[in-house]
Amino acid sequence: MSDWLQMVLEAAPPEGTPTQPRPPGFGELLPWLALIFFAMYLFILRPQRRDQAQKEKMIRSLEKGDRVITIGGIHGAVASIDETNKTVTIEVGKGVRIDFSRQAIASVEKKRKPAEGGADEASGRK
Repeated sequence: MSDWLQMVLEAAPPEGTPTQPRPPGFGELLPWLALIFFAMYLFILRPQRRDQAQKEKMIRSLEKGDRVITIGGIHGAVASIDETNKTVTIEVGKGVRIDFSRQAIASVEKKRKPAEGGADEASGRK
């Protein structure tokens, strides 16, 4: 036998002895990674998109006279809406008007309809 073959045979572990476990490969990790990304989509991205769509719908439905609260906590009524600049003018007091970006509206309380207002006024509530 040649010297190099003899050296290889001596270096190899004897048959029947366990070898060291090999580290997991990419193929074994792929299902876990897919599961993590699916869970992230399900619990984070999907609800965020739903909330964003609801806010867009709320902002698109703004009308003059609606009561709004801005992200800064300012309460007021919509005095005018500028579609070209995407701004809303809010009247916060008598003669006090502030321009805001439409995205600065946090919540909207629709103005009361005459039928609703009459019932509240009769009971003495505002």
